[in-house]
Amino acid sequence: MYQLLLAVHVGAATLWVGAACMQVLLGLRVVRAGDPARTLAFARDGHWTGLHVYLPTNLLVLASGLLLVYSGGWSLTTLWIDIGLAGFVISIATGAAALKPGWDRAAQLSEQDADPLQQLVRRLVFVTHVDLGVLTGVMYLMIVKPTLRDPVGLVLGAAAVFIVLLLSRRVLVPRPLPADDVQRAPVAPRA
Repeated sequence: MYQLLLAVHVGAATLWVGAACMQVLLGLRVVRAGDPARTLAFARDGHWTGLHVYLPTNLLVLASGLLLVYSGGWSLTTLWIDIGLAGFVISIATGAAALKPGWDRAAQLSEQDADPLQQLVRRLVFVTHVDLGVLTGVMYLMIVKPTLRDPVGLVLGAAAVFIVLLLSRRVLVPRPLPADDVQRAPVAPRA
């Protein structure tokens, strides 16, 4: 049973972090392209992804993680479990307070709202990138399981988070894509 729970936990966590990474990478391209139709399509996909990918994987990660602690004889007072749970809470709070309402609002805008849509999507991609930094740190902790007796392990985990967060500044600096790299969304025929 423990191995099955571990497979579910790792699989769900991988999907969660992978989805966040892909959303950031695609978001950077969308923001840099500056195409309102493409930005709107991305916003609507971000809205869908929150409900159909992030929410179920979050619940699977939490449920399987708690069952792993119980069935594996771990304690909720173990350092890496405590920090992992704190990261989980931060990520869930970020999703509930900023990402879900933001993607909901972005998905309701239209191509005529190009500037507000672009600014909102840029902020959402930035918040997703920061969340990815937290998730990267949590994944590191779950893999390495450092203790207070292993300060190097804790420092390396903090460094991984810092590097991801440092890269997030790229989201805030709008740089256009090269002209030959811009993919425009197809124009819908008018009725």
